[in-house]
Amino acid sequence: MSIERDPASMPGHLTKADSVWPGRLRRIIRAGLKLWNQPALVETAELLTTELVTNAFRHGSGTDIGFRLLISGDHVVIEVRDGSPDRPVLRRASPEDEDGRGLALVSAMADEWGTTSDGTTTWCTLPLRKGSDHPMQRTATPVPSLREYPAIQLPGNPNTVTRARTIARSGLTVLDWQGDVHAATEVVAIRRTPQPATLLTEEAKGTVMDWRTRAMRLAGEVVRPESRWHEPVATVPRHEFVPRWWQSDGDAWLLRDGPAAPDAWLEAAYTDQTLVTRVDACPADHAAPGAMASGTPTSSSTLPSLVVRMYRHAMIAENSDVLVTTGTGYGTALACARLGHARVTSIDVDADLVKAASDRLVLVAGYRPQMAVGDITGELPGAYDRIIATVSVRPVPVSWLSALRPGGRLVTTIAGTGLILAADKTNEGGATGRIEWDRAGFMPTRHGADYGPPADDVWQEAAEADGEDVITSRYPLLYPPDAWDVMSMLELQIPGITYRRSMDGGNRTVWLLHPDGSWARATARGFLDSPTVHQGGPRRLWSDLDRIRNRLNREGALPVYGAQVTITPDGTTTLTRGSWSFTL
Repeated sequence: MSIERDPASMPGHLTKADSVWPGRLRRIIRAGLKLWNQPALVETAELLTTELVTNAFRHGSGTDIGFRLLISGDHVVIEVRDGSPDRPVLRRASPEDEDGRGLALVSAMADEWGTTSDGTTTWCTLPLRKGSDHPMQRTATPVPSLREYPAIQLPGNPNTVTRARTIARSGLTVLDWQGDVHAATEVVAIRRTPQPATLLTEEAKGTVMDWRTRAMRLAGEVVRPESRWHEPVATVPRHEFVPRWWQSDGDAWLLRDGPAAPDAWLEAAYTDQTLVTRVDACPADHAAPGAMASGTPTSSSTLPSLVVRMYRHAMIAENSDVLVTTGTGYGTALACARLGHARVTSIDVDADLVKAASDRLVLVAGYRPQMAVGDITGELPGAYDRIIATVSVRPVPVSWLSALRPGGRLVTTIAGTGLILAADKTNEGGATGRIEWDRAGFMPTRHGADYGPPADDVWQEAAEADGEDVITSRYPLLYPPDAWDVMSMLELQIPGITYRRSMDGGNRTVWLLHPDGSWARATARGFLDSPTVHQGGPRRLWSDLDRIRNRLNREGALPVYGAQVTITPDGTTTLTRGSWSFTL
């Protein structure tokens, strides 16, 4: 790792900013050796690291200090680079000298020590103790320094994010450790920039560092302790994947900046709720401070309980190779925590989202799943045992059937509905399954920056026009998104309806709008009053809604939930339940 030296440092002196680094590196040493099952070496290695690093800060000439810890053969190797070609000199200190004993201690306590041929790096070794069976005990290839590791890009001012991002998880990533990335406890690199206005206060840092308590509480709310998803939810720092988000405020969206308000940040991140991170083509990550947006949400961090429910519907095995959708990367991180990142592929149509999620996965947790930029309804980058899409589709893409291995399972939702579809691939190349009794709604897949312009011309007519047809409904006023089964049945029959509602004094109004120009406006005063309905365009949307409610009253339920699903190899998807059948 590379530690940038305090610009105010002077030869022979250790500044306050530089003096914190020996302690930080001791904590990384301690975590690493415990992870490698070498606790007996901790005290000696800490002392050797302190002496070498302090010497490098005091007498080195470079702009940064390099530090490496690795296992080579049967030894632990500690290397410190100070940039100076002047080799350190071992000398005998008199009893009155306050320093000068560092290299003497290194010489006495290390198995071997020395310098590189150019004199810029001092190294020492300690023999591994017998009994270590950790997978890191093998001949190690040289570990690249942070500057040589392109996957890691620490922000110019890491104090604008939580210290959790820069603690030793990054160190474990640099060292390619295979163990618990949460074992270490300190930062590995800081690049200083003069931006004091954005620094977290010490109180704020303490607040943010309390995320584990909140994550544990969230896990307890989302799953039972014995669930295999409990640990991922309890240990993945969701707030790191959502540093900024959009909060609804009537018809507008207000930008929320987590580091600027740490308490609100953690409260939002560790509440089981969806956080919108992109409105139309405006990602919260790139918005100016204090910005507002208007439009349609196009990306989000899905509420954790729903992510876990989708994964559970997929019935993921420990050896399953999975394809998931990216978004902020939080759902991808949960999958990596459960399966290991080698079994996870994550895809999104937005290259910027994929890049941001990739960086956060590496920096926050050390995960490097395969990340792909592409339209999930098109050709997929591999073959999978499970495909779990936290976006909605209609119909099921043929490419999913091609990418699924025999017996593999796909889980998604049908666009515009609350229907979760889970189906297993058949030997003939199609799939069979059912609509789960659970319910969920996701944003539909998009094939560009946003979903395109809304039907504003339809809205302008629907807002006040009398329409071609005026009726009185026999049922109380209903806002269809409040009734999942009714909305889903209507959407199956007439895909693409959008809904609006308002309250004006005692009058409540609901609008149904369709891209083909059809619209309906229903207004009622009392909650049990039958609304007056104005309709226009080629369809009578409210009349179609009333027919569905007739069936609900007549049969006591609608047939959508629990329906059997058959998908042919060409993607034709048919839902059946009893005598009811519908083909997407």
